[in-house]
Amino acid sequence: EWEVLPELFGQIASGAVVVDQIQVEVHNGQFGKIRRVFEQADAAKMRIMHKERNHWGCDGYKCLEYSFVSEDFLRRHHEWFLCGDHEFGEVSAGTKT
Repeated sequence: EWEVLPELFGQIASGAVVVDQIQVEVHNGQFGKIRRVFEQADAAKMRIMHKERNHWGCDGYKCLEYSFVSEDFLRRHHEWFLCGDHEFGEVSAGTKT
């Protein structure tokens, strides 16, 4: 995960890939690798919406789960919720279906 996540976040930041949400469990990170992941997530405008440690495995503290959500998704959903006609529907690429 420490090599793949920065690459994924780099692709999101460049616009090559669009991701609204991602959940990942990370294991035994070293400070430099952890910092790189979070710097790349920030550059991709992916924000932490949830985090928790996995207390069942990894000695109870070496595994962490993170859920990220994109700022763009948050803005689209917020706009639809506050400014839309409030009919039930899915939010997709800024439109309701």
